[in-house]
Parts: sequence; structure tokens; C-alpha cells
Amino acid sequence: MIERQRRTLGDDHPDILTTHHNLGRLLMNLSRLHKAEAECRTVIAGRTRVLGTEHPATLVTRNNHALILHAFGRLAEAEIRDLLEVHHRLFSPDHPDALAAGDTHASGLAAARRWR
Repeated sequence: MIERQRRTLGDDHPDILTTHHNLGRLLMNLSRLHKAEAECRTVIAGRTRVLGTEHPATLVTRNNHALILHAFGRLAEAEIRDLLEVHHRLFSPDHPDALAAGDTHASGLAAARRWR
């Protein structure tokens, strides 16, 4: 399905990026983290080019990528304080995406035993 969609729409079409995002999420849920990370990196690059760095879809994929990095123990790489700040600037602090980013950030700090 992805190949047919890619041939029809092209690599950077928002629908193909959503398909890759969903595939990455599925791989993450199946604990196939190396493949999930590769999908996330591809989607982040594409969504950044097409939608911009602060588009909600780009931010969601960046948050998912941070979760994968947490699972790998790559906590310094996964720290998303800047992502959290963007969420709070664009949305209210109680927006679901801002709350998810806050949870990911807090999980990373706790895993790294950094409380501030």
C-alpha cells in the first residue's frame, strides 16, 4: 500500500507522511524500535520540509521519536525541553499535545534522575 501511495502522491505528500508516521507508531508498539526510529526520522524530515518545524503533526512525530530514544536509553538525545516550550507557546498548557510533550519530557528527566 505504501509503495502505491508513494507512486501516486510522491514522497513528501502529507498523506504519505501520515502513513509513515502511523507505521512508525505501529512499529513502536510492537517494540521494533530500530525500524520505528528510522520511520520517525524520515517523517520528521519530510514534515519539517512540507509543514514546518512547529506544525502540530511535526511536533507529534518529534514526541514519538523522543519516546523511542527513551526506550533506547539515549536520554540526552531524547530531551525535548525545546519541544515542550514550543507546545506551550503554540497551545495552552492543558492542550493534549502539550500534556503529552510534558509527560515525555518528565519521563526523560526521571529516567536520567534529573529533577530540575
